[in-house]
Amino acid sequence: MTETSQLFLGIVSGLRKRTHAEVADRAARIAGGLQKLGVKQGDSVCILMRNDIAFIEAAYAAMRLVPMRCRSTGTSSRMRSTTS
Repeated sequence: MTETSQLFLGIVSGLRKRTHAEVADRAARIAGGLQKLGVKQGDSVCILMRNDIAFIEAAYAAMRLVPMRCRSTGTSSRMRSTTS
């Protein structure tokens, strides 16, 4: 590992990198778009994307607006997050 890669704080997917601040900014913009589409507290949001940085941004955006429940396919594990 190089000194540069040790200092990087963010998310890496393949050759793409995003800092946590960049992910938070993009998630805020996506959340704004979802609100403009009428998504509000109590609505259901389904995200069907490959496991990538864009999925993380979309999931963070949805979590800003509605409680989130995820079920990973292929396993029995569940993750539950609420915004109460």
